[in-house]
Amino acid sequence: MLLISILLLVVSIAGKTVEKTSTNGYTNYQEISTDNCTGSTSICTKELPFNVSNPPDVWLDAKITVSTIELRVDNLQARLNLDVRVASLVNINAGVSVGISTVQLKIRGVNAQVQLAVGFDKIVDIINKTLESIDLNPLLARTIKGVQNTIDNLL
Repeated sequence: MLLISILLLVVSIAGKTVEKTSTNGYTNYQEISTDNCTGSTSICTKELPFNVSNPPDVWLDAKITVSTIELRVDNLQARLNLDVRVASLVNINAGVSVGISTVQLKIRGVNAQVQLAVGFDKIVDIINKTLESIDLNPLLARTIKGVQNTIDNLL
């Protein structure tokens, strides 16, 4: 029964497109659910515009398709016990018990494509600040080199 409900839900959303956007960071994406007589569902990202003045520090473009998802649950049991007493100015006892004997999840036909773009502006800033510090205090570079030589000799 649960499997039929899930399949009906998947069939009911087939062909609908929802677009979600966010203004903070590179999080714009487009969710597309399609059937194409295969029952597959796809989540595809939308390429974002990057230029010289707005490079990404990290950008990920992932395309994932799944042809079949099957979920089977046997013997799902849920019990709720509640005992309320008011005469002695409220005494409440509650209990919940949930049991599942078997759960099977099958996922078939998974296809994924990933793109990644990384900007190094922050790393360049760190290196520039380090070089400025060494330029202002050359003794710092000699001290670090001496420590490095000592460690190399120990190893």
